[in-house]
Amino acid sequence: MRNFLQKISATFSAGEKSFDHIVHLGAGQHAERSDYEGIRHHKLLLVEGDPEVAEKMSAAYVGDPSVQVISKLVSPAGGEVVFHRYNLAAVNGILPAGNLSTLYPRLRLLAEEFLPSYPFPRVIAELEIPAESKNLLILDLPGEDADLIQALSRDLLRKFPFIVIRGCLEAHQEGAKELGQTLSLLGKSHYKLVEQDGAGDSPWPIALLEFDGAVAEIEGELENRARLLVEKATQIHQQEERIVELEKALGEVTAHRDGMQREIAQVVQERDALQGAQASLNEELENRARLLVEKATQIHQQGERIVEAERHFGEVSAHRDALQGEVSALRDQLENANALQTSLQTQVSDLSAVVASKETLLDVLSKGRVQQDRMYEKLTEERDGLLKHIENLENQQKKLEQQIQERDGKAQLVDAEFQKVEGQMEIIKDIFLRERLK
Repeated sequence: MRNFLQKISATFSAGEKSFDHIVHLGAGQHAERSDYEGIRHHKLLLVEGDPEVAEKMSAAYVGDPSVQVISKLVSPAGGEVVFHRYNLAAVNGILPAGNLSTLYPRLRLLAEEFLPSYPFPRVIAELEIPAESKNLLILDLPGEDADLIQALSRDLLRKFPFIVIRGCLEAHQEGAKELGQTLSLLGKSHYKLVEQDGAGDSPWPIALLEFDGAVAEIEGELENRARLLVEKATQIHQQEERIVELEKALGEVTAHRDGMQREIAQVVQERDALQGAQASLNEELENRARLLVEKATQIHQQGERIVEAERHFGEVSAHRDALQGEVSALRDQLENANALQTSLQTQVSDLSAVVASKETLLDVLSKGRVQQDRMYEKLTEERDGLLKHIENLENQQKKLEQQIQERDGKAQLVDAEFQKVEGQMEIIKDIFLRERLK
């Protein structure tokens, strides 16, 4: 163990490097303060999982404010683990012996203890090491280093520009990982191998790695560009989806517009039909009105004739009454003048004939009066029927005019909706052209 620390100190002493923090996992019972003096540092953090060893280390560093001993058994994810104690303290840990006896034939398992372990990322985070500080991480847990490195996030890992690992050349213990796997993981995180000691002959080779900021920056730039490309591709995909949606909306609006145009055409057709029906009705009304005027003229003329006939009948009646008076007087004269009967017989006969003719005329006039009364009543009934028919036609005309107004209102609403749809189509076309221009 001390040879391991001395090699690290020699490496950093030659390079004149200085660190703010040294974090040493698996510091072990043989680590002494002098072993770290070759590495210039401000704070030394020693993490030890074996409680007994950690207690001895704390006692050894009492009074040294630059050293902090952290008694925590570290594992990738935390939780209760089995701690194996062997007759060789250097290989104590959470890994079973496996084929380790091929290296140490006298190796014996002394005890197994169930101990709580702490997640490695949380242990590093609780140290509150500033990200901008220059720190050194020493992993002295052969076989566990790959899993521990993999458990750290990129931000926690980059708190340590330099990492020293004492790994295993071959995975003898059960669950152990070879140092090559750890170097591969760190290489993917932009750490370059600066130096490796004991790679050929030692079962526990040591590797020094340094974070390559230039490569990380280039890769970060590439990642940013890749992210921007992905975002741009996503935007293009979203724009394409938007264009598809706009085209779909445009198709729906076009279909709606076509439907509105068909409805408008149907309304216009119905309006034209109603206008044609109104024109026919107006023409029929005009014809019927003309017939009514002609009929009314005829009725008026017949009325005038009836008035004239009544006047003439009055004159005839008066004349008849006068003649009847004369007949009565003559009869009285005949009764009173029987003597004159013979001489006046001829006159009486003539007068009787005249009276008979007058009476015949009176009977004819009376019959004509009856016929005129009947004709008058019939004409009156026809006139009333025509007036009622005219009223019905006027009501029908009002209903047709109301229907035409309603159709015209609906046509106006449809025209307004059509104009609104055309406006929406223009907006959608404008958006579509803008999206295409982008």
